[in-house]
Amino acid sequence: MRGGAQEASPSRRGWRCHYCLGRLWRVVKEHRTLVLTLLETVAAAAYPGPAASIYGSVQKPLICTMFGLLGVTLEVSELRHALRAPKLHCGCQFFSLMVTPLLFYVLLYRSGLVRAALSGESLAAGAMATMCLPTTTNTNVMFTQQAGGDVSATAINAALGNFLGAIVTPATTSLTLSRTTRAETNLARTFATVSEEIVAPLVGGLALQGALRVCFKCDDFVERVVRPYGRLASFVTIQAFLYVLFANAFASDAGDQVTVGAFVVLVLFLTAVHLVFFFAAWALSAKLTTSPEQRVSLIFTAPQKTESLGVAILTSIFDDDDHIGVLTLPIVVYHTIQTIVAACAVAAVRRNVLRVSGDDDDDVRRNVP
Repeated sequence: MRGGAQEASPSRRGWRCHYCLGRLWRVVKEHRTLVLTLLETVAAAAYPGPAASIYGSVQKPLICTMFGLLGVTLEVSELRHALRAPKLHCGCQFFSLMVTPLLFYVLLYRSGLVRAALSGESLAAGAMATMCLPTTTNTNVMFTQQAGGDVSATAINAALGNFLGAIVTPATTSLTLSRTTRAETNLARTFATVSEEIVAPLVGGLALQGALRVCFKCDDFVERVVRPYGRLASFVTIQAFLYVLFANAFASDAGDQVTVGAFVVLVLFLTAVHLVFFFAAWALSAKLTTSPEQRVSLIFTAPQKTESLGVAILTSIFDDDDHIGVLTLPIVVYHTIQTIVAACAVAAVRRNVLRVSGDDDDDVRRNVP
């Protein structure tokens, strides 16, 4: 018996090792964007030279490519479905693109509290610009699925938000920062740059997708080939852009402005801000939704902000600012915080859905891939 137990022990250890590696792989796969961003940050900090040297020449092509691919892969059919629940979708977009930047500007930024808390104009301006961004393109859908929410509603708002954000965000960012950045003197040039680098590629991508679907009757080709490979190309382009941006920031003197203490304060400040908006979205969802699944969709969509497209938008607006690396740092920090908060809240939100709807856990799990 004792020998049998000793023989079984290595087998149990091997099973546990396999189980732990499987769990680790699932976590990395679910949060691959966050993991890659952290790895890119470390690599850019360790050896920024080569990537920083090509930043000026690849910045504009990468931004145009990102938004062109967004137009090609955007769920156009989901935008038409928005008419089925206009109150939910309008409320979600209004909260994301108008309420969060307006409240942040009136209560914190205009009064100078943000500048005092973050000890610097660049970080304060970056935090203000972060609040003007649209919702994320994929993590909100992932967390809605995990919590048993209305995935279709989240997908609609992700597509609609990023389409509207490409137009609305440059306007709100320029208006809120006009007194403290170069946006005031370069307002006309800012909109010209945004139109050239963001709006035109986005519209071009949508037109290409529409031509493939309508003129060439290639719906099946678009769904099986164009959109999956377009998403992959978009993901690679976004990661390449973030890497050269981080390398340029570390290679410049702008990175010296952010001390360890300032970074810690930034993390704590943005965590508090995100939690306030997270619970505000939960409270508002009671008025805008008709089911617990829709409430889940709203709270995982309205308070979240896109990182990759947000960095691209701000780079287009402040491309001549020497502190662009510091300006975009709050976006990266906020995105990391919202991912951690959402991951921690999924279990509690799922239990609430089960309690209110009366479904068992198997029913909810069917919505989770």
